[in-house]
Amino acid sequence: FRAALDGEDGGKKKPTKKKAAKKVKEEPPEPEAVSLSGKTICFSGTLETPRTEAKKAAEKLGAKVTSSISNKTDILVAGPGAGTKLVQAESKGVEVWSEEQFRAALDGEDGGKKKPTKKKAAKKVKEEPPEPEAVSLSGKTICFSGTLETPRTEAKKAAEKLGAKVTSSISNKTDILVAGPGAGTKLVQAESKGVEVWSEEQFRAALDG
Repeated sequence: FRAALDGEDGGKKKPTKKKAAKKVKEEPPEPEAVSLSGKTICFSGTLETPRTEAKKAAEKLGAKVTSSISNKTDILVAGPGAGTKLVQAESKGVEVWSEEQFRAALDGEDGGKKKPTKKKAAKKVKEEPPEPEAVSLSGKTICFSGTLETPRTEAKKAAEKLGAKVTSSISNKTDILVAGPGAGTKLVQAESKGVEVWSEEQFRAALDG
């Protein structure tokens, strides 16, 4: 009788209990595709991004930033030490983001839009006065001022040799002031009278020309 029972039981497979699948705690999805437009956001705790910058970035994408949690708040971006705001957000069912999630949302929206590239204004190149190679010194009234590499007597002789008149002071008749470092009052006078001012290099170029 027992054998018969065993025989029948032997043909039947004992039902195996299926182990309940462990529920995997799902991480909140990264909100790359979430649009911040129309969302009400609040920040709390210590954030790496300065609060003012984070606020500007959110508002730029159409979000409204508030300083407190309310029933209208959609998202709380919480850093370390979020405190009471975090408790309030959880009690009101407000979505809580980490700073990384907030940044991902910013990058997600900005990523699809090409940022307009600011055209750099072309730097105005300070134009050097044209080298006066073709300028004839004949008949010109010249004055020297400041420290020159060429001895003053030699410079004076060279200019006079080419027909120029050399004076020791600036007047309304002066055509050119050759100015070196420390030209001082003569340079001021020349500029006020509209006298052409040359560097020593320009003067030499005119001599060579």
